[in-house]
Amino acid sequence: MKKLACSLIPAACSLLLGACATRALPPSANHVSEPPRAAGAIPEPVRQSAMLPPPKPAAKVETFSVTVHKVPVQSLLFALARDAGLNVDVHPDITGNVTLNALDQTLPQLLSRIQRQVDMRYEINGSTLTVLPDTPEWRNYKVDYVNIARSTTSSVNIATQISTTGGGSSAANPVAAATATGQGAGAGSSGGGNNAANNPSNNSTTVVNNRSDNNFWYSLEKNIRDLLRPTTINDKLIDPLAPAAANPAQTNQTAGAQGANSQNAPSPFDGGAFGGNRNTTNSVIVNAEGGLIAVRATSRQHEKIREFLDIVLGAAKRQVLIEATVLEVKLSNNYQQGINWNTLSGGNVGFTMQPIGQSGLPSGVNPRSSPGSFLLTYNAAGKLGNLSAAIQLLESFGKVKVLSSPKISVMNNQTALLKVVDNNVFFTLKVTPAVLGTNGNPISQAVYESKLETVPVGFVMSVTPQIADNDEVTINVRPTITRIVGYVNDPNPALADAKVVSQVPVIQARELESLMKVPSGQIAVMGGLMQDSVDNRKDGVPVLSSMPVIGDLFSYRNETSTKTELVIFMRPIVIKDASVNGDYKDYRNLLPGQPDNEPYPVPSTYPVPTAKANGS
Repeated sequence: MKKLACSLIPAACSLLLGACATRALPPSANHVSEPPRAAGAIPEPVRQSAMLPPPKPAAKVETFSVTVHKVPVQSLLFALARDAGLNVDVHPDITGNVTLNALDQTLPQLLSRIQRQVDMRYEINGSTLTVLPDTPEWRNYKVDYVNIARSTTSSVNIATQISTTGGGSSAANPVAAATATGQGAGAGSSGGGNNAANNPSNNSTTVVNNRSDNNFWYSLEKNIRDLLRPTTINDKLIDPLAPAAANPAQTNQTAGAQGANSQNAPSPFDGGAFGGNRNTTNSVIVNAEGGLIAVRATSRQHEKIREFLDIVLGAAKRQVLIEATVLEVKLSNNYQQGINWNTLSGGNVGFTMQPIGQSGLPSGVNPRSSPGSFLLTYNAAGKLGNLSAAIQLLESFGKVKVLSSPKISVMNNQTALLKVVDNNVFFTLKVTPAVLGTNGNPISQAVYESKLETVPVGFVMSVTPQIADNDEVTINVRPTITRIVGYVNDPNPALADAKVVSQVPVIQARELESLMKVPSGQIAVMGGLMQDSVDNRKDGVPVLSSMPVIGDLFSYRNETSTKTELVIFMRPIVIKDASVNGDYKDYRNLLPGQPDNEPYPVPSTYPVPTAKANGS
């Protein structure tokens, strides 16, 4: 009985629990559901793939040994074709004798050597060898390059004015109105005359002019014509980028060297932009829009042209990524003399320094401890220089503020310009006073004329790189940083009489212009632009702070002095594969939809060294 009761109790509990369960509702007929899938067949077990058959040795190329002395070329070609089992067609104009000693060389090698001794060219079509005179023939060359001509001109003017004479001020000139101050800036003057001409002994002026002309198609056509020229005397050329006034002088500069009469001299209208003899046939046709060059030349000349085009296109299509970081370091009290660059090359920081230019200064000053330009080389083998690590090192000298961090890709010998500015607006006023009659009544009212002027304030950088075969980059760089530091009132008496205040901004400009050579992946550092800024503030209780004697009790004065140093890091990286899967893979996470987007990615493979400066 006990066993029966023990077996009935669990069964009764299961029955009661089953009666309390809710019934599942059947799915609606309108419910969208996935149809049941049929059970798939069990896949076959993975078997080891069969090994590839061993490679078959290629058929040995037939070689020949030839030793002849002053043998007619037709007889030699017939004998070679007979031994090689080829049909041969020899043009009757093929003449000359051949002296040759060749051992175990292929038929194309032998024909190339014979071609250097006899004016001929050959073609092998199937089993037929055709030998023809080396007469000029047309061949097409595909050149993929943009159809554009660029001319870039820049100048840096610095004038140190000691004293000026004569002339009144005029605020209508925006260049004179915007006064430039600060490190690396050219101070403007508002004198009314040419002070350098009036008093040249009291003026020191430095002018740096740069010009970069890049006309690829013009230079390429000119070079190919020079390769086809039978002499070394150049035709008279016209530079399409040169000013119109300079063309006549350039056109006539080679007339004496050629010894031609003026009536036979080439004109710009004969033979296109390159001039030349009007009786000669045009052997070079350039279609820049389609990227095609057709050349009529002999086979030997075509070999030189192909070699020339390969070298030129290989150099013109090189590309470099320029990464620049502009920093402003607010120096701490321990480093009021500037950043101690010697700290970066000591210890286990991971950087070494190499000055750009002379290794030592004439005065014996160590370039590492003085401002200037030098290379900052990251010591990790096979890694590029780490800009983030260099920025972290500067934090030991003070508070670091990143002003700009541009990145731009540039083609070889092309100029790139990056401009991020705010166009601040100010007005220049011109007042025409009222004209009064004899009785004191105004004949004409005063006229006020305002002219809108803008001053760009921000960051501007221009770079022109040249990329060598060994990935060394020569860069002409010019970064400029401007800001408004205050305003001055136009002191024109006419404005003062009319009780009109015209404020003109005072611009602070910090600028560098340099030509440097940097290996790909290394960091060039330009620094030493230091400035002092003093901020005097006075606040107080209205009315009470302006009272004599007791006014100081109700006022507050704050005088702060800071010293900052401008540092520019620049790193060129020669681009071999311009894709997000190639050399731009470190910037893939900047694309939309990528996880963990960071404004300035630091590759995880780059170790970030740390350094602690003395006294910090």
